[in-house]
Amino acid sequence: MAFRDKVVVVTGATGGMGRALCRRFGAASAKIALLDLHQETLETFAHELSNAGIHARGLPCDVTDEQACQAAMRQIVEKFGGIDVLINNAGITHRSAFEKTLAAGVEAVKCLAFQTSFLICGRKAQGH
Repeated sequence: MAFRDKVVVVTGATGGMGRALCRRFGAASAKIALLDLHQETLETFAHELSNAGIHARGLPCDVTDEQACQAAMRQIVEKFGGIDVLINNAGITHRSAFEKTLAAGVEAVKCLAFQTSFLICGRKAQGH
């Protein structure tokens, strides 16, 4: 599949898998919108991609916050003209023994997975 000038949105863009996805799509000439919580890390990674000849823009976004998702989708559409590919990569893990994992930790993982899909995909489905 050709990705030249396609707009690819990657949530959790600065983590290991997110970085790999951004580099891979960028190497295929896609335009990349990077979404992650940490602005400084986003700026550094977007600059790294830009230096490699990849068209990328970092947007800080808490994907569990509906207003933040709306604002990010709006900015992406304004900057790039639309969204062709959406990758819900944001996630968290709790590194502890199973018997020591608190219900709150499990709930946080579940909540992020559901909310990311609902809020980000929902914005895309509504034409953002």
